[in-house]
Amino acid sequence: MSKLWYKSYPKEIPFNLDYEKISLFEMLKKIAKDYPNNLAVVLDYDNFCEILKYQELYDLTLKLVNGLKLINLNFDDKVSFLLPNVPTFIAFYYAVLALGGVVVNVNPELTPFEILKYITNSDSKFVITFPHILPKLNEIIDDISLEKIIIDDVYFKNNINLNVSEYKKLSNKLVFVSDLLKEKNVLTEKDLKGLGDFDIFKKLSVLQYTGGTTGILKAAMLSHFNLVANAQQIVNWVYEFEPKDNHKTLCVIPLFHAYGMTVGMNVSVRLANAMVLVPHFSIDLILRIINKYKIDFLPGVPSLYNAISLYAIKTKIDISSVRVCISGASALNQEIYNRFVSLTNAKLVEGYGLSEASPVTHINPVFGGISKVGFIGLPIPDTDAKIVDINEKDKELGVNEEGELIIKGPQVMLGYYKNEQETNNSIIDGYLYTGDIAIMDEDGYFKIVDRKKDMIIVSGFKVYPREVEEVILKVPGVLEAAVVGIEHPINGQIVKAFVVKNNRDITESDIIKYCKDKLSHYKVPKEVEFVDDIPKNQAGKILKRLLINK
Repeated sequence: MSKLWYKSYPKEIPFNLDYEKISLFEMLKKIAKDYPNNLAVVLDYDNFCEILKYQELYDLTLKLVNGLKLINLNFDDKVSFLLPNVPTFIAFYYAVLALGGVVVNVNPELTPFEILKYITNSDSKFVITFPHILPKLNEIIDDISLEKIIIDDVYFKNNINLNVSEYKKLSNKLVFVSDLLKEKNVLTEKDLKGLGDFDIFKKLSVLQYTGGTTGILKAAMLSHFNLVANAQQIVNWVYEFEPKDNHKTLCVIPLFHAYGMTVGMNVSVRLANAMVLVPHFSIDLILRIINKYKIDFLPGVPSLYNAISLYAIKTKIDISSVRVCISGASALNQEIYNRFVSLTNAKLVEGYGLSEASPVTHINPVFGGISKVGFIGLPIPDTDAKIVDINEKDKELGVNEEGELIIKGPQVMLGYYKNEQETNNSIIDGYLYTGDIAIMDEDGYFKIVDRKKDMIIVSGFKVYPREVEEVILKVPGVLEAAVVGIEHPINGQIVKAFVVKNNRDITESDIIKYCKDKLSHYKVPKEVEFVDDIPKNQAGKILKRLLINK
């Protein structure tokens, strides 16, 4: 089928781009050279204020490159990042990549049990984190093989309360950022010349974890070219934004999330935007930052726009500086759209992506063309998208016919780390099979009809039912468990568990308490319903749609 979406493209956006053949580090280096005095990073939080210009961010990155070399970070070494949105994340990200290392994005809010799985699966030799995470690492250190644990004592110096003697198992592995920055050694011209100099098409840059539709731990392997290309695609989509204007991006989506990493960080660097960081979610902090720094670019999720608009109405805080918002992770509700746009007059458009595609593949037009609420928009430049029959994967469907969305483009991953079978199942003839059910209308706009089967989206975070079910089944007296997502006006969805028990003394609070010890807070069921049986089909497969409609 012809690419109907091209007719809906704003005239300013080309169908195909000439991509820069540079690494992510070289992208930062180029921007620092061209726009050295643009604001790059702002952290204004908890009586701490740090502001870096692009030349200063680049210089900080080079200091950390030198520090990483001194602690023997080698080419292809995996480095797990367990950090919130702080300047350390950004500088270390580009420093690790400059040396040919691999960034492994990990949510620092995970439990020790979960962190262990990520570090082990990724073969991480290094961890970059902050003091609060040390108790978690101390709990699992006997089960992992780490060379160094790098502690951010620069941006957490005001509230650092670290007694190294409490962590004797870790003490010989601990390295402090402040010490790395004190090192006298400097990089030679030869060192600088070699940084970021490798095959960007094949060189692995980031392991971005996703559970897919099954909840099985899988890491999407993203190359330097995947991520540079995706940043360039988005920059062309928001064509009215220019580096010389030093726009302000609010980075409230975690940088360890593919969306935050690409749209919040890499796109900002490519545009020479200021990245105004929010280290943890606080609606009061977010509104203050928007107002104080005149944020004009705000990537987010529907629940964020909802919370911002409701709080702004209540407090009468001026957020009219916001100009462009790209919404992802879940469907954008018309009511949320109307309320937010009426307050800001911003361009709020829905987009779509997945970790395996760096992540962005579709966006509604921003400055020109038509934006359709409820649709994920048009495939971005050089991105091919098709709707195919769910059962006959090689059968392409027509306009307004429901089927699986498949995608091909320069942003599609190299494959899954150490998982050839899942790679072959997901990428066929160059197309990434998303597992999402969608339609394409007569104008080339795509709409998700059904999210990935069984997956739950809680405030933009993915929850895979199988993982939660496995934890519940470990509770003594539980026979069966099925987990589903229930619609929620603020969070999008919440987790609900249906449980069959053979011990009548087990209570809802018992299940929830056990889950809290094993799972991140957003994965913990908010509701538990005990049932006599869980509906199944003739093949024994649980019929979750019957539970959702129960």
